[in-house]
Amino acid sequence: MKKHERSVNPRINDIILIMYGKGSSTRDIYNKMKEIYGVEVSPDMVTRITDKVLPLYSAR
Repeated sequence: MKKHERSVNPRINDIILIMYGKGSSTRDIYNKMKEIYGVEVSPDMVTRITDKVLPLYSAR
C-alpha cells in the first residue's frame, strides 16, 4: 500500500481479521503480510481495521 493510503482491499481486511482472531499481534500480522503477500500494512492500520470491525462482532 502507498503511504497514507486508507482504502484497503476487502480481501486484505479478511486476512488481517482472520490472523487477529487466531491471536496474532498487530506486529505479527504486519510481518506476515509483508513476508507472505508482499504487502506492507502498518501495525496502526491493522489496529484501525480490527477496531472498525470488532464492535460488529461483539454486539452479536
